[in-house]
Formats: sequence, structure tokens, C-alpha cells
Amino acid sequence: MKMIKNDEIIKLVKKYRQDLHKIPEIGFDLYKTHDYLANELKMLGYDFEVVAKTGIVVYIPGEESEAIAFRADMDALNVTEETNIEFKSTHEGKMHACGHDGHMAMVLAFANYLKDKKLKKSVVLIFQPAEEGPGGAVEIIKAGIFKKYNIQAIFGLHLDPSIDEGIFGLKSGVMLSQNGEVYVKITGSSAHGALPHLGSDAIVAASHLITCYQTIVSRRLSPMNPNVITIGKIKGGEAINIIPRHVEMCGTIRTFDPEDFKEIKTKIKLINEGIEKSFNVKV
Repeated sequence: MKMIKNDEIIKLVKKYRQDLHKIPEIGFDLYKTHDYLANELKMLGYDFEVVAKTGIVVYIPGEESEAIAFRADMDALNVTEETNIEFKSTHEGKMHACGHDGHMAMVLAFANYLKDKKLKKSVVLIFQPAEEGPGGAVEIIKAGIFKKYNIQAIFGLHLDPSIDEGIFGLKSGVMLSQNGEVYVKITGSSAHGALPHLGSDAIVAASHLITCYQTIVSRRLSPMNPNVITIGKIKGGEAINIIPRHVEMCGTIRTFDPEDFKEIKTKIKLINEGIEKSFNVKV
């Protein structure tokens, strides 16, 4: 049995990452990414199953039936890459800006490392779509792989450019936050811009809504617990001289405490109700 060397692993990780960086895809629609991973796994002689539309699960049996899983997320972001690197994105408006190309590269190289090794524990490699949304982890769980492969523990990691090369960031307890997505649609009534009193301005309502959301963290939750509410996208209005009737916005909630998450959801609903009454709109 030929053992793969560390320098060969490094070269593989670099190649995989650069190849995958060129083909960023969004959500569950990761067809090129899926095909790339599938082809590499087939060349290594691995069998695999497809889950969550484009996700991949590889089971590597060991002496014991209990398995340890290693997971990599697959999807990219709707971001335009503005670099001049040789392996930049070939998909306009999409980019691996969150490091998932690197995560896949590491797990795929790990598959190379494990090839033909005698393992005590069984190993499961999970390539998960839709980490950025709309919920790939849930679909992976629904596929029943944890019970099917007797998975007792699962490991994942995330690239962090703020940490020096060669250093791993670890801590006891919770390290990464719970994530929630916020989608809001505000409906008012249109009027001419010179006669605003005849309409209900959805943009003005939205601006107050965003400001009020920020007070949930700054005034309603303990400053000892880290929490974030970010509205990252907003769209509204039809013309420069028309009171806007519709606004849509979306964002993210991040928290480490389940009770804080519940409180944020409750306060968002209360704020929405207050904005409806104050601005004569529907939220």
C-alpha cells in the first residue's frame, strides 16, 4: 500500500481549492461542484450516495460500526469577484467568498489520505449544499444518514483569515453562533411624491423598522451575550417621484443563546405590529 506524503496532500488541497474556486454555485443547485467532487471520489475508488439534491455522503467502513463524520459545506455567495488571480470565478456574480472551496478541498484531500488505510472507527465524509441558505443541514439530517451509518460525532472547521497560517482556533463550549434568516415585506399605499400625505410610505416604515430591530440587541438583551441582527438587503420603490408601496428586505440573526434567539423573534414580531399601526402599512 502506497502512503500519501504530506507534501502531496498540500499540493492536492491547493489544486482542489483552486479548481473549485472557479465554479462557485448557490444553494442546492451545485451541479458542477457535485460533478467535480463525484469524479474525484470515483477516481479514488469510493462509492457514495447523493443527498439533499447535490450533496454527497461517503461511508468508509472501519473495524467498529460506530462512525465519526467530517463535514464540508459546498455553496458559494452571490458576490462578484474583483480579484485578478488565475483561478478567479468563472461564474459572473458568484464567488467562494466564505471559504467553502477550501473546506471541500480539505475533506477531499482527507479522502485521499484515508484511502486504503485500516481504520478502527468507521468514517463518514459529508459534503453539504446550501449552508448559506436555505437549510442544507436540515435536509442532510432528514436523509437519515446519522442513524444509517451510526454516526457518534461530527467534526467541521471554518477557514479564518484573521488567524495565522498553521494555527488552529479552538475553545471549550460553543464556538460558532446559531443562525436565523429574516425576510420582511412591507406594503403601504402609493401616492405622488408631492402629496405624501395621501399615501403610506413603505420605505419610511422600513427605515424605522431597521432602526427598531437594532434596539433589540442594544436595549433588550444582556450585553454579556453576543447577538447580532443584520439587515443585509433591501429593495423598494418604483420611481423617484412616487411614494413607494412595496419594500422587501432580508437579513440574518446570530446568537449563542437559544433563549436570546426566542426573545429576538418575539421582539421582531412586536416591532412589526407597532410599525404597522404607526405607519398604516402591512408588515
